[in-house]
Amino acid sequence: MFSLKKIVATLTMAFSLLAFSSTATNVAAISPIRLENLGKVLVNPTPYLIFYGNFTAKNTSANKFTSLLKDYSQSTRWNNLVNKYYGQDPVDGSQYKIGSLNISNLDSNWTTISYQEGGNLGKNSPIGTDPISESLGIDKIVNLAITSHFQSFDPTGVYLVITDPSVKMFSWSNNQVLSCGWNSYNNSPDISSNQYIYGWVGEANSGLAKDICQYHPITTSGEAINFPNGQSTLIGSTQNTLIHELEESITDPWQSGWEVAPKQASNTQGATQIADLCNWDFGAVKQKHSTPKTIVQYNQIWNGVPYLIQQEYKLQTVDNRFIGSCSNN
Repeated sequence: MFSLKKIVATLTMAFSLLAFSSTATNVAAISPIRLENLGKVLVNPTPYLIFYGNFTAKNTSANKFTSLLKDYSQSTRWNNLVNKYYGQDPVDGSQYKIGSLNISNLDSNWTTISYQEGGNLGKNSPIGTDPISESLGIDKIVNLAITSHFQSFDPTGVYLVITDPSVKMFSWSNNQVLSCGWNSYNNSPDISSNQYIYGWVGEANSGLAKDICQYHPITTSGEAINFPNGQSTLIGSTQNTLIHELEESITDPWQSGWEVAPKQASNTQGATQIADLCNWDFGAVKQKHSTPKTIVQYNQIWNGVPYLIQQEYKLQTVDNRFIGSCSNN
């Protein structure tokens, strides 16, 4: 993982990285989590989706993710896991809830942008070839979407940029994969005066990024395994990344919410947030045959629809400290 100390110090940006981890369950079982000093979470957050690159069949692309978020907003996962996290007023210490995921205008809260910042993010900036350039590229795409497509800034918004496989990212360069997605916030007046929450979710469909960022279920029976709902491995894996980054953006929007405690000064990948504790941990996976030689796997049913999405960190209190474990509901 690359060091983000320079990013945080220079641009006051917070990053959480979704990257492969084979030890998620053990880490979650023993790692305490806490509410940072300012205690901020988003209240009644509103997701906005920005499809960047060659999304020619834009309605088809959007429907795969808007349907996911609609079902997610009605799920026991939202009500029993995410909405158990809370914010705390820094003055009087009173607590407040996250509330509902606002999807009332979701069918119009998405847009497509085609290569306005180029197809090689993280390498076409005057700053140079580094993660700062990648972040600034995504940041500029979000600001363009807010000003030109959504028309106004939403202080409750979480703006997630989904890049198609043709867009080259610094995170996937130099024969390494630094992340499959991340979340941050804008605090650069050169880009916008609004301090919006945003993130990046990559569609990985080639090379090492495909190997790392796509989930490939394993069977010993020689049968083919698919994601539910007829989703391809690419789309199903991207949906998994999107939920991961959305939940962290809501519970730790300005790097002053819920994070693993204590913070490690040597941490090279930014703050460890709630979804990082359960990276690639799907828990108990169910399966059924869609054809005699094809199995569909799923681990959650949201609004009556099956999905294969990593677990989330379930907040619990033991001996007056916050701990927990990975859970689906």
